[in-house]
Amino acid sequence: SEMGRLGYWSSVTPLTPYIYSLHFGVVGLALALFAVRARWRWAALLAASLVFGFLGGLSGELVLKLSGGLFRYPQKLLLWTTVGAALLAGWGLDRLMAPANSSESGSALQPTAGRPRAARALALGAGGAAVTAILLVVLRAPIRALFIERLDARLDAVAAAQLTLWFLGFLAAALLLAASAWAMRRRSAVALVALAALALLQLSPLVSTDEVAALAPAVPWVAELGENRAVVQVANTFPLWSKPVPMYGVETIAEGARSVRLDLEPATAALHGVTYPLAPDLDGIYSPLQALLHQNLAQFDWAERIRWLRLLGVGWMVRQDDGLEPPPLEMVAEATRFRVQSKLYRIPDPAPVVFWPQEVIAAGSPIDAIALTTRLRDPLAAAVSSRPVVHHAGGEVALLAAEDDRLRISVVSEGGLLVVQRNFFPIIEARLDDGTKLPTQPVDLVLLGVEVPAGRHVIRIGTSQRPEAIAGGLSLLVFVVAAFVGWRRP
Repeated sequence: SEMGRLGYWSSVTPLTPYIYSLHFGVVGLALALFAVRARWRWAALLAASLVFGFLGGLSGELVLKLSGGLFRYPQKLLLWTTVGAALLAGWGLDRLMAPANSSESGSALQPTAGRPRAARALALGAGGAAVTAILLVVLRAPIRALFIERLDARLDAVAAAQLTLWFLGFLAAALLLAASAWAMRRRSAVALVALAALALLQLSPLVSTDEVAALAPAVPWVAELGENRAVVQVANTFPLWSKPVPMYGVETIAEGARSVRLDLEPATAALHGVTYPLAPDLDGIYSPLQALLHQNLAQFDWAERIRWLRLLGVGWMVRQDDGLEPPPLEMVAEATRFRVQSKLYRIPDPAPVVFWPQEVIAAGSPIDAIALTTRLRDPLAAAVSSRPVVHHAGGEVALLAAEDDRLRISVVSEGGLLVVQRNFFPIIEARLDDGTKLPTQPVDLVLLGVEVPAGRHVIRIGTSQRPEAIAGGLSLLVFVVAAFVGWRRP
């Protein structure tokens, strides 16, 4: 849901690349309500997902404490709303269209005699929606004032636009429910399904298509990067390092995607080997240490940021002209994208993928670590560790192979701390060729440090398979239990 300068989530609709929608239409809602009594367990699950999704959003700290930090987004519970609502709508349609002789004991279907009552209920709903639309017109002045005061409309023009949308929404609901009542009396399931689909047409702006061939080739700036393809997009940092730069002349999502792509947008540039060490956190895939770094980078001046970028191995920066002071870096290329000036800068002497520092300084806390690391003039001269390590200068390291999170490194030293350009996670392990596990720790706040014994060694770094094995075992157990229950109770 992140497209850099095109904005964050739905703040610039309809230019957002993807919107999560729970909308299933007024006709689908009406059909779902007719199935609540017969399918009360599913209805209860749907209602519980709404309640817990809402209550969980009132206190993020409470959710974190109750789940031990594993559950960050209570709105994900609304998955059950989307699933349950669709099933209830289908069951409601089946129930209302069932013939009179299908109401045997235990059946979820309803005899034909209930169809006139359902048609009357739909007609009453249509009348209520029509009355609401009329009231929105009659009471438009106080309602617009309410939008400004309570719904953050701020401007009268915005409140007027919101009021118009509400009026059109209730008017459309009245027409759809009235047509559904007519279809119910005519016993036309096809008409009801068609009306439900008609209610979803308002979601059509969310569907965007483009020719794949237009997005596949590498953009010109990829050729400028050379061997080091680690890039930071200033417009993609979070928190932002600069003022947002408005774009002009973009009329479609596809056109906006092509424009962002020219500035090494991750979704397409990653296909050509471009990496993003400072990509924003969207799904909680990085640690609190990295969150701390990102928060501070937004407050640092350019000199401090550049020292961190060198340490993180970043070789390039893409920045739009936002009117603020430009960085003291060599500008390699520039171009205009829809009246916005974009520039590509080179970052001098980025740190290699693996290196052996001359000395190691232990920090007492993450705050101390970020302060000490920020003051380092040469990121290769000293490393800031999270705990004391006996370190001997002069070690020789060489990267033998690299594939995603799997590395093979040759080390010749008298013992000490090896620094690897990978984010520190406890799940990442370092082992000698004989399988001996080596201690790891965060270095320079966010990088991976490996405590290496004296001698000549080949070290393998990779992600532990233990969590996947546990998850696979649990999945197999659930499958066996479900298969047994299904066999006993088909």
